[in-house]
Amino acid sequence: MRKKYNLQFILLFILIIILASIPLFHNQIVLGDDLSFHILRIRNLSESLKHFDLFPKIDVLTLNGYGYGSNLMYPNIFLYLPAILHVLGLDIVLSYKIFVIFIHVITCLICYYTCYKISNGKYASLVASAIYTLCQYRMLDVYSRGSVGEYLAITFVPLIVLGVYDYLFDDFNNPHYLGVGFWGLMMSHTISLEIMMAVTIVIFLINYKKVFIKEKIVKLCITAIIVLLASAIYLFPMLEQFLFYKFNVSHTAGLWEYGMSLKDLFNMNKYGIGIIVPLLLIIRFFIRDRRKVVLGDQCLVAGLFALYMTTKYFPWKLISKIFVIQFPWRMNAVAMVFFAIAIAIYLKNINNKYFYYLEMSLIIISVVLFNQSLQQRFYSTQSSFDDTCVLGAGEWLPEGTNTSLLTDSSHVIYDKNIINMEKNYNSIKFVAKSTGKYDIPLLYYKGYVAYIDNGEKKEYQEVCKKENNLVCVNVSKENSRVVVKYEGTLIQKVSVWVTFVTFIYIIMYFVKKSRYNV
Repeated sequence: MRKKYNLQFILLFILIIILASIPLFHNQIVLGDDLSFHILRIRNLSESLKHFDLFPKIDVLTLNGYGYGSNLMYPNIFLYLPAILHVLGLDIVLSYKIFVIFIHVITCLICYYTCYKISNGKYASLVASAIYTLCQYRMLDVYSRGSVGEYLAITFVPLIVLGVYDYLFDDFNNPHYLGVGFWGLMMSHTISLEIMMAVTIVIFLINYKKVFIKEKIVKLCITAIIVLLASAIYLFPMLEQFLFYKFNVSHTAGLWEYGMSLKDLFNMNKYGIGIIVPLLLIIRFFIRDRRKVVLGDQCLVAGLFALYMTTKYFPWKLISKIFVIQFPWRMNAVAMVFFAIAIAIYLKNINNKYFYYLEMSLIIISVVLFNQSLQQRFYSTQSSFDDTCVLGAGEWLPEGTNTSLLTDSSHVIYDKNIINMEKNYNSIKFVAKSTGKYDIPLLYYKGYVAYIDNGEKKEYQEVCKKENNLVCVNVSKENSRVVVKYEGTLIQKVSVWVTFVTFIYIIMYFVKKSRYNV
């Protein structure tokens, strides 16, 4: 009997992943709003790995070879899977599809684990994870928007909620829930990190009597330090760039202008939650003993408030300067995780198999309807991703850059004269017959160096920034063979080691903990 239930459980899990992946079974791919940009990021990372550059900071293919420092500001740690697959010979679209399926699996597992730890209901938690994995907002994020950073962040949101639960309602013996959750957000989507930090702070303030316990606060501080050190490879180089230079970080319209109307929340083609989730929550009315589902009701209220924050009725004008999330609909991810946990708790207390069947049937119907609406989207071919000038919002361009002028990166300019050059990955070589300033076809970021290669030792030359934020080298010797390349900064190199040592420590800690049951 137990084997039968386990088989049903596994088959149901596989069904969830198949349902989430239906749009990927098409020969081509849905052209999401940001997909071209992220495909280009994967192409760039693949190119770097081919040249054994394991931690690239500059996307060398972007902007017709001028380069784009997105990796300095936008972590690419989770893109190594599709990049490696592409290096091994798979085409870029298939590599990306495998990556998306992998994220579906991880999202479903993390949400299941979270709901199970809180509700202690096996099948209830699996249904809840199906709701979360297949929810309209997440599916729109994956397919219609192609927002890789955000749907990666959605994967880790349940872990943070589990960590908060562990802190408030247990002995906080598992600080790694919060640690892994916040590290995942840090390395995937900064805005989602800001949202969940705010959510965590609000929950702690509401439950302040359970927060200020010395032993727990010490663990929390240690966890925060470890997360920062584990994120050093991304965090410190980003702060270094912002410290020295200004970037074209987008300034969007007021948050209230993107707020949804009430009907938009349930519209299949809007960034809401759809009509199915409210129907699923109706099961609450079948539970008469409120004492058994107090936590579920609290999660329901939290989810409803997060949903309210996605609308134009929430007073975003009052907090928009201190809480910058670009689009209010991003609070849907918070709403959905609380709704999923609430449903898991409700189903566990009802414990009626017909409700499980009903909920899964409604979920399947919602997926079918979603895929019908998705058929109207344009399916892209491989050639659609050949454009190297796709920058998304271009937030990480040096301020004042005119990308329309970055068309020809085939030569160096000296005193309006064209100088032939040789380019190999992220380095440019040319012969400087005269002293003076040479304009290099590279977009300037801190970390570029130039030196005269005379075969014995490197004579470093001054690197500066010229108009339109291009690299300029001041050559001090005539008839010199000059090399210009991105070597990175001391902070970047130290940050790699800080992250590496931190992960070694984390691995050793958990090995010791499992061996000696510490």
